Amino acid sequence: MAVLVATAVLAGACAALWGWGRLAFRLAGAVPAPWPVAVAVGLAALLFLGGVANLGHVALPVTLHLVWGTGVALAASEAWGLRRPAWRRDTLLLLLPAALVLGFLALTHLPPTAYNPHDDIEKYFGHVVRMLQTGTVFGSPLSALGSETLGGMAWLSGVLVQHVPMRWYAAVDGIVGLFLCFMLVAFGPPADKRSLLACLLAQAAIVAVPLQLTNAAPFFLGMAVLIALTLLAAREEPWTLRRALLPGLLCAGLVALKPTFALPAALHALGYAAALAVVRERRREALLVLLGTGAWGALFVAPWFLLHAPHYLGPWMAEAPRAPWPDPFRLLTFTPMPLGGSPAGYLLLAGAVALSALLAAVALGRGAMERRRAALAAAVVASAGAFLIMVVLLGPAGNGTKTHIRYAIPWLVAGWASVLALTWAVPEAGGRRRAAAYAPLGLAALLMVPMAGELAGRVRQVALAGTWMSYVALPTVRWHTAYTDLALSPAEGARIRRAQAVVPEGAGVVAWVGSPMHLDFRRNRIYETEPAGTAMPWAIWPDVQYVLWQYDGRAVRGRQDYEDWLREGGRNEHRIAEKAYAFTLDLERRARAGEILYDDGEVLVFRRR
Repeated sequence: MAVLVATAVLAGACAALWGWGRLAFRLAGAVPAPWPVAVAVGLAALLFLGGVANLGHVALPVTLHLVWGTGVALAASEAWGLRRPAWRRDTLLLLLPAALVLGFLALTHLPPTAYNPHDDIEKYFGHVVRMLQTGTVFGSPLSALGSETLGGMAWLSGVLVQHVPMRWYAAVDGIVGLFLCFMLVAFGPPADKRSLLACLLAQAAIVAVPLQLTNAAPFFLGMAVLIALTLLAAREEPWTLRRALLPGLLCAGLVALKPTFALPAALHALGYAAALAVVRERRREALLVLLGTGAWGALFVAPWFLLHAPHYLGPWMAEAPRAPWPDPFRLLTFTPMPLGGSPAGYLLLAGAVALSALLAAVALGRGAMERRRAALAAAVVASAGAFLIMVVLLGPAGNGTKTHIRYAIPWLVAGWASVLALTWAVPEAGGRRRAAAYAPLGLAALLMVPMAGELAGRVRQVALAGTWMSYVALPTVRWHTAYTDLALSPAEGARIRRAQAVVPEGAGVVAWVGSPMHLDFRRNRIYETEPAGTAMPWAIWPDVQYVLWQYDGRAVRGRQDYEDWLREGGRNEHRIAEKAYAFTLDLERRARAGEILYDDGEVLVFRRR
C-alpha cells in the first residue's frame, strides 16, 4: 500500500509541476529545458501561487485542487504535441539509483513511525490544518510563522493531507523532493554533454553526506531548486530581462520554502553575474541577470512577505542578553557530531566543491562555454561560500554553530551534486583537460569512502526504526514512535476538542498544546503558541480572555529542559529558551489568578481576569 501511495503522489506531483514549469518557460520566452528542470521551475511557480492564495485567504481545499488540477491539465496539453523522447542506453542505469532508494524508503520509511515532537507535531502540522480550515497560514503573533518558515511547505502538503493521514506529511519532501534531486543530476545536463559516471556519482553524493535530518522541513525540495538554479544558469542561451524570470522564480521559491535559503539564492545570483562580468563581452548580460533575477525574485516572493507584514510591523522586543562567543577552532575538529558528520568534515567538503568546480572549468577549455563556467562559479559561491557565512559568521549570533551547520548541509550537497553533474570528459580532449575532467570524479569517490560507514548506519536505522530522523537513536525509537502514535491518534484529537469545547464558540483563545493540528480553527480564533514564537519580535499577548494550555505530558518542556537548552546553541537559541520559559511562568501566574474552566491533569483551560 505504501508503494502505491508513494507512486501516486510522485506521479501526480511531477505531472502538475511539469505543466506549470512549461508554462513558466513559455512566459519567459525561453527554450524548454529538460523535464526535471521544468519540474523544479513548476515547483517555484506553485509556491508563488501559494503566496497569492494565502494572502487572499483563499488557500482552501477547493483552491488547492484547482491549482494542482490545472497543472495536470497543462501537462497533458504540453505532452500532446511533444515528440517521443529518444531512448538512450544509459537512461535505465540513471533511473536505477532513484528506484532503489525510493523503493527502499517506501517499504521501510513511509509513512514514518516517528516525527519531531516539537518542530513537526507542535508546529508544522498545525500550519497546514490552519490553512485548510481558514484559507491562510497567517495567524498568531505567538508563532514563528514569518521567520522560521513563511508557509510554503504547508501549501505544498495541503492537497496530500486531505487524502491521506497526517503521518504522510513527510512524503512531499522525502519522495517528491528526493526524486527530483536524483532526476536533476541525471537528466538535467544536456544529453550529449553528460558523463554517466559523473551523474551516478552526483546521485550518490545526495545520500552519502551525513544529512542531519531532524524534522519534516523542505530539505530535499530546497536542494532540488538550488541544483535546478545551477543547471539553468549553465545553459548556453543569451540572458534577457524577460528570461531572468526563471532564476528569479527559483530564488523566490527557495525563500518561500525556508527563509534561510535566501542566503545561497542571493549569492548564486551574485556569483553568476560576477563570473559573467569577468568575460568582456558578457558584462551587459551580467547586469541584466543581476537586476532581472533580483526584480523578478522580489516580485514572486512578495505575497509571502505581505502576508506576514502585520507581524513585521508590530512592536519589537528588547535586546536579548549576549551569548558567549564560541571557540572558532571547534570547527577544525573531526570529532563526530551528535547528528552525524563532523565540523571539519563539512569544511573539507566545502573545499572539495570549490576544487571540483575549478577542475571542471579547466576541463571545459577556452571555448564558448562562458555560461557553464559561470554556473560552476555560482554553484561554489552559493554552496561553499554560503556555508562559511552561515556557520562562521552567523552561527554564534544565531542558533549556534552546530545548528547552522545543519541548516547549510543541503546547500553543500546541492553544490557538490551540481558540479559533478556538469563535469564530463570531453571525448576529443586529451592531456590536462582530460585529467581535469576526471579529477572531480576521483575526488568524489575518495570522499565517499569515509561516508560509507555512516550511510550504512542510516540505512540500518531506516530499516529497523522506520524513520530517518538523525536524533532518533535506535534505543530511543520506541519513545518517539509511541509519542507520534499518541499525538496523531483520534483519542488525542477528541481530548483537545473536548477542552476547546469549553471555550465559547467564536471567542479568541491562546492555545499552547503539543498537537495543535487537532484544534478547530474555524470554531474559534486560535492564537497558537510555541517556544520560538514567544521570542519573535512581534510576540505580544493578544486581547483575548481564554487560554488553552497543555502544561504536562510526554513532550512538554519543564524547567530542566529550558536550563539544558540555555547551555547549548547561539544567541538566538538562548533568547528562545529564556522567552519560552518566561512565558511558561507567566501562564502559571495567569492560571492561578484566572477562572479554571477545564483541567484533565494535562490540558488546562482558564479565563483571564
